[in-house]
Amino acid sequence: MELVGEEVIKPSSPTPNHLQSLHLSLFDQFLPPTYQTVVLFYDKESEFDQTKSKEDIIGTTLVQRLKSSLSHTLTRFYPLAGRIHGVTVDCNDEGVLFTEARTDVPLSDFLDNPRYDLLQQLIASSKVSDPEP
Repeated sequence: MELVGEEVIKPSSPTPNHLQSLHLSLFDQFLPPTYQTVVLFYDKESEFDQTKSKEDIIGTTLVQRLKSSLSHTLTRFYPLAGRIHGVTVDCNDEGVLFTEARTDVPLSDFLDNPRYDLLQQLIASSKVSDPEP
């Protein structure tokens, strides 16, 4: 597996000043901090449009669309782009970590016989709590 890159994706629009601090509920305060990781798989043989080259389909264009969609989503769900400080979420638009990787293993092979060591490489570690800008 080749790690192509990591990037912090920020909301497409800044969070308004009156929404920049979100107090956690009593229930949330008792739960341990958790970070949600999402791994998306795309088969490089998939073709969305027969007239485009594979690089246009699975390369820069698809990745840019994913980053743009995430950025717009973070605008609507602004606490996800913030950081927990004590009993509040500082909705400061710091963003989330976006990691891109590629492999020559066919998706069907991976799904038939998952290699959890490779999957673990895709899952962000402590960098999620404080990603480098």
